[in-house]
Order: sequence, then C-alpha cells, then structure tokens
Amino acid sequence: MGRITILGVLICLGSGNLLGLNGSGTQGDPWLIESLADFNAFAGDPNYWDGYTRLETDIDLTGQSYSAAVIG
Repeated sequence: MGRITILGVLICLGSGNLLGLNGSGTQGDPWLIESLADFNAFAGDPNYWDGYTRLETDIDLTGQSYSAAVIG
C-alpha cells in the first residue's frame, strides 16, 4: 500500500499543477498556461505577473468572473 501512495504523490508532483505553472517565467522558459486551472492560478498569484507567460491553448472563460483585471 505504501508503494501505491508514493507513486500517486510522484505522479501528482510531475503534473506541474500542484507545484504551480510549468516553466520558470523567463523569456526562454515562460510560464505555460495550458488549462483553465492554470489560468486561474496565474490570475490569482501576482508572483507570475512580472515574468514571461505563454498561453498554450484556447481557454473558455464562459461563466467565469474575476474581481480585478487579470491582464493589465
């Protein structure tokens, strides 16, 4: 049972979403927004805003609302 738990944790850590956006925010390795969850993580964390970011997919924001402008 312990092996399954460890494997599950490693898979989750490798997904990038639990640790933040994929990338490092540099011009050569920008933050990657690959899903609505990534977009919401980006919108909710000002630490991402000073770096380079690349949108990797179309994101449907239908029904989403934000209390402040996400992109200024």
